[in-house]
Amino acid sequence: MFAQASPRQIAAVKLAVFVACLLPLALLARDAWQDALGANPIEAVTRALGDWTLSFLLITLAVTPLRRYTGWAWLGRLRRMLGLYTFFYACLHVGSYVGLDQFFDWREIAADIVKRPFITAGFVAFCLLVPLAATSTNAMVRRLGGRRWQALHRSVYLVAVLGVLHYAWMVKRDIALPLAYGLVAAVLLGLRVLWREQERRRQLAGAYLPKRKRVIPIVAKR
Repeated sequence: MFAQASPRQIAAVKLAVFVACLLPLALLARDAWQDALGANPIEAVTRALGDWTLSFLLITLAVTPLRRYTGWAWLGRLRRMLGLYTFFYACLHVGSYVGLDQFFDWREIAADIVKRPFITAGFVAFCLLVPLAATSTNAMVRRLGGRRWQALHRSVYLVAVLGVLHYAWMVKRDIALPLAYGLVAAVLLGLRVLWREQERRRQLAGAYLPKRKRVIPIVAKR
């Protein structure tokens, strides 16, 4: 059933996922409206948006393994939307830090990027996300070419590593949740390393296979 979903079913799933991706923001807005964000609402908003950025990033990276092991090829159609939601929440996360926490004090922001390692990691990760979001369209895939586009988008793995480091360095002591994120990221990245190694071995095996000699049939003359 799921392996051979119809276009209508796929469209329904995409709509459901689109709405579900907005739920974290809606719940955060509800908590802000009800003054339920705690003693430091700005920090609560910034951290919640950061958590969801990293969550959506890992969900996006999980699409390919799920598609590969379940045989549900249509899951690939969700990856772009999930990736753009990752960038959307990253923009909100950075925007809350720049606007709500630092009040657009660019000198203080620059000093934070230089002096505080977790800010540095987060800043680099966001900068790497920008070209990925900008080249997510079919037109950009055609313009860059498949190989160059894939090479560029492999930087998402570095974004995942930097995202986990950003989180772990920020919390310092209570690193249980960053470790959980790190474990998931390690599994997802490890699968890709495994697949690349398997592909490399297949190519090497194919290169060393003896070539079959062409046999030309002999037709008896009459």
